[in-house]
Amino acid sequence: MTDKRKMFQKRRSGNCDSDLRFLKLSCWMIFLLGFESGGFQLALLKIAREFNITNTEMGGLVSVQFLAMMTMPVIFGALADIVGKKKILLWFSQIFTVGCIVTVMTPAYIGIVFGIFCIGSGYSVCESVLTASLFDEYPQKGTSYAGWTQCCFSIGAVTGPLICDFMRKCGIGDWRNVFYLMAGCYAVNGVLLFKLPMKVHELRIRKKWGIRTLKGPTCRSMMDNVIKCVPNSVIPCFVLMICYVGIETGIAYFLDSFLNMELKASSSSSKILASFWLFMIPGRIFCGKLAKKGNKALVICFVSILILLFGWQNCRSIIMFAVLIGCCGVSCGMVWPMLMGMANSRAQGLYGRVSGLMTMGSGIGGALWPIVFGKLMDVGGIRNSLWMLIATGGVAILILIVQRRQV
Repeated sequence: MTDKRKMFQKRRSGNCDSDLRFLKLSCWMIFLLGFESGGFQLALLKIAREFNITNTEMGGLVSVQFLAMMTMPVIFGALADIVGKKKILLWFSQIFTVGCIVTVMTPAYIGIVFGIFCIGSGYSVCESVLTASLFDEYPQKGTSYAGWTQCCFSIGAVTGPLICDFMRKCGIGDWRNVFYLMAGCYAVNGVLLFKLPMKVHELRIRKKWGIRTLKGPTCRSMMDNVIKCVPNSVIPCFVLMICYVGIETGIAYFLDSFLNMELKASSSSSKILASFWLFMIPGRIFCGKLAKKGNKALVICFVSILILLFGWQNCRSIIMFAVLIGCCGVSCGMVWPMLMGMANSRAQGLYGRVSGLMTMGSGIGGALWPIVFGKLMDVGGIRNSLWMLIATGGVAILILIVQRRQV
């Protein structure tokens, strides 16, 4: 009886990571988010042509999804620490499903905007809370498992454009295919989440930080609970996440436009976009092993990205462009999970709160950069607009250098 009690206490303390059911479900759900992201990137130009919108409006459509990422994760990630992560995941997996249904059924551009906002809300909160839950469920391997889930995201982003493009070429549907598939899959995910047991940490977190419950809350008390107790050491990671996602979004979402406008090779867009996500996979597998040297690894990644962006700016060959995009994928692969792991290592148990803040950083970078990038593209062409991404990478390197000196 004593041995059983010890085993039970060991499991509750998080020292035993033998139950991998939640990790498997997390990998599957984040794989689907990658599938949607890659499929949406490929569908973006088709949507713009169908609804006859400008480059700036096309960038704005991308920004709608990331606008949701600016607001929803920081509120509901913090709320997950209070009311439970499972409840939040159940709610927002179905909001994601509703967004997909609205997007495929609406006849007007404004309906697309609303659907994409719902998709962005479900996408960002699910990704944020799933990542935070990994640090709750598997405290000793959280960073490594976060890298695994992001590896699945990359695989999804690779297969999404290829499968959707293949379906379209076979005469099956159009750009809406990706949203049909995601609506069905995420409806099923809600059932799987409901049946899956998850560890409960809300009571311990509320007692440790003195956070009130949300029974009969006012708007002000809710916001007090949301922003309370976020460690200051997380802020540099937050700014770095803004910079990184701004660069990644600029590369991924306007790659198709570059191939169409500059290289006249639109037929290669799905393959080259897939290679960008495919070459991220090695870095996301091994990022957990480099977590202790995260600052140095991140400097190397951003310097490499800068060099490759300079190469892209002067590229005139489809083969050279494909090589540059593949190398960009390798350099970008480690950045997201390492930043998330670095931030959660400073979270002091507030994983939902900090993961939500970091996902908010993703939303800010993803919402603002496409708008400015699209505007610069309208004014000076896509090659000149790449200077924005180069400047962003330079800012990230400066932050990392200053942060290293302060440690």
